[in-house]
Amino acid sequence: MSDAERRALREIFRTELEKHLRLLREDGGSAAWILSIESLVGAAGLVGNRVLAAALSTAARALREDEDGGQTEKARQDAIREVESALGNPEISSTDDVWPNPPADLPPRAIDESLRTHYASEVSDRLSHIDHALGPEQDAVSALLEVFRHVHTIKGAASAVGDAPMAWFCHGLEEKLRTVPREEHAATEALSLVGRYRTVLGALADDPVAAIAILRTRAGTPSLSPPSKQSESKRPAIDDATVRVSTQAIDRLLDRVVEMDWVRERAATKTSRVKDSAGEVRRLRAEVEEALRLIGPPKPWGAPAVALRKLERSAKVLSRLGDDLDDASHACSESDAGLREHGEQMKSELSRFRHEPIGKIFRRLKQAVTSEAERADRQVDVRFVGAEEVIDRQLAEDLAEPLLQLARNAIAHGIEAPDERERKGKERRATVTFVAKKRSGRLLVSVTDDGAGVDLERVRKRAVQAGIIASEVAEGIDAETLLDTLFLPGFSTRETPDMLAGRGIGLDIVLARVRRLGGTAHLASIPGEGMTAELTVPLEGSTMGALWVRAGEHRVAFLSNQVRRVCGVSEVPGDHAHLSTYIEKKDNRASAHLIELEAVDANGDPIFVGVDEILGVEDARVRALSPLVTRLGPFRGAMLRHDGTLCFVVDVFTLATRVRVRERRPSTFPGQA
Repeated sequence: MSDAERRALREIFRTELEKHLRLLREDGGSAAWILSIESLVGAAGLVGNRVLAAALSTAARALREDEDGGQTEKARQDAIREVESALGNPEISSTDDVWPNPPADLPPRAIDESLRTHYASEVSDRLSHIDHALGPEQDAVSALLEVFRHVHTIKGAASAVGDAPMAWFCHGLEEKLRTVPREEHAATEALSLVGRYRTVLGALADDPVAAIAILRTRAGTPSLSPPSKQSESKRPAIDDATVRVSTQAIDRLLDRVVEMDWVRERAATKTSRVKDSAGEVRRLRAEVEEALRLIGPPKPWGAPAVALRKLERSAKVLSRLGDDLDDASHACSESDAGLREHGEQMKSELSRFRHEPIGKIFRRLKQAVTSEAERADRQVDVRFVGAEEVIDRQLAEDLAEPLLQLARNAIAHGIEAPDERERKGKERRATVTFVAKKRSGRLLVSVTDDGAGVDLERVRKRAVQAGIIASEVAEGIDAETLLDTLFLPGFSTRETPDMLAGRGIGLDIVLARVRRLGGTAHLASIPGEGMTAELTVPLEGSTMGALWVRAGEHRVAFLSNQVRRVCGVSEVPGDHAHLSTYIEKKDNRASAHLIELEAVDANGDPIFVGVDEILGVEDARVRALSPLVTRLGPFRGAMLRHDGTLCFVVDVFTLATRVRVRERRPSTFPGQA
């Protein structure tokens, strides 16, 4: 660090000290004082003033642990004295001579629980961008600038929330990158350094204590050495045995494999046409031979004889052509089978690169659940079963929010206060268990609590009051159907809302998200013992089987796992509307086939819609649609067919609701789908 840079950093540090000293002298309360102290801990760590950082960390810890308030004022005054002393001599030390060897007095991480989840998400996002920049397809100089920007952002976020180890490490890495010349060979060497320390950044985010311990025991840590001639021509590998590939690159490669599959499907269609052409050629040859037989023996002279000889030659050519087309069709079919097999293997192997244990999501949820429980004055232990189950990373991310909402629902509605649990003979600390298991190509994920369970009579009463269930049939409805009403938008068993519940927003969002994944949701409860919410989703991610149909001028798809059967119109009594009625809102028309949806009404009766033609079944990837497009019809996404055409995917549950309204059926309970 140059003298000019040191002077500039000293002034910035002085400004921070003055600003937070004013805040500490004000009567802002413990929360505001802790926030100011933790900000100064990060700032002190960045400039190398580890004595101040350690002293302030002690003061912040005392403030957080002071439950009765007896030590609050003393801790604040201690912090004020330390800051005043630092203002007299704002020490600035360089990390260049020690990084990446952690100093002995490096302050520990001290992140406020309310900020932990957002901070973890921000760091994860920045690390993903760094992975992308480290990809081999990136220009070295541009990639270095991008990496520098993201490291700087992580440093700022770590400093703001009190993650001193991460702030220290990013500051040292940033200083290394800052002095790198903007030249190809130097940038390549610097990116190699970042690649070697990328795992350290991830470890600091997940377990800083272990990461710091590893750094302290490492010998011969990498550094920026003068670029070699070898590095001028190409970016060096991170090590001899592995190559770092960004998740975005794997996603793009998977997309390419799927596109290759579409090309193969189109080629298979052409192969089918070749086979049909071979049959047509054989038919023409038979007609020519039949014509020759009818003409009879040819005369040995004149035009008739010439014409007959040409017909004979044409029959032989047609015979050979038919055989050649048959051989070509057979060869293409074998190639298609081979390509299909290899394509499936490639997709399977590439997908494994995107796989990760679902326990990673469970651990992230544990922090959020614990924080929610503390705010609700509940004592909760979070446990995992099946955390080692490996699933697609994107599927895991898609499930995170529904699982968190289910856990919040358990805290808000099910888990009792510690004293109440003790009166009931339960442990004061409740248990929330996340369970994951694979079964027949599907993933079952559940959230179970040992709270009070669901008061079914209260649900029954609220459902009647909300007009969801008629009072004359309410008493005859079973427990499973009553629990399904909890998925309905706006429905809540709370009379008045609070921070966590009572607004009727929650389980309906869970169901909507799970449906978009092609899955279902189910609730089970034992009064007084707790509740289980189970989500079932397909493991194949966004590649799903689709049943393609034609309804009027529209070619649309139903997800195969949301269709119970396809049958003739005469097989099902009653008048069932045509699908185009719900897409175009036109008058009903005659149907050639009926599709039974994976949804029933409140009486358990099946729901059918009519279509004109069944076009076949194939696998395709579901693409998201904008909300504006989904409102135009009962659609949930779009699929690109093998012939290159884009078709809408029908949202079976939205369609079922429209069928119910048109036919004036009882309310549909989504959980039964």
